[in-house]
Amino acid sequence: MSTLKRFWKSLVWAIIILLLSTMSVKSIDSDSIFRHIPHFDKLVHFGLYFIWTSLILAEWHRHQNPIHLKHIILIWIIVSTYGVLMEWLQSIGTANRQADVLDALCNSLGAIISILIYQNTRWFPKFLSFILRD
Repeated sequence: MSTLKRFWKSLVWAIIILLLSTMSVKSIDSDSIFRHIPHFDKLVHFGLYFIWTSLILAEWHRHQNPIHLKHIILIWIIVSTYGVLMEWLQSIGTANRQADVLDALCNSLGAIISILIYQNTRWFPKFLSFILRD
């Protein structure tokens, strides 16, 4: 089975992250309640990369059981590198956004927490398999 077919959900999520990362901040309403929550953007970064890593783990697990440590490290490297690249892209490709090291750290932390929960619980892999079933 092709990689695109096996990982289509996580690839779509990566595209969503790309679109959100390059979207103008001005497109977010300045009167929005979310603008008044301290560090809300960090929570968004954490959540986006937590979900993306969870999708990758679930799709990998579905097609190759078990997931070995080398695969987990590879997933973390790919997701974290993508997060850093998205921050860099913001700094060079958008007019009113800039790279933020804390955003990149939150991206990586979202991936790490997803991996830790996936590896150390029985319910999380089952939950992901349940919600991602075809």
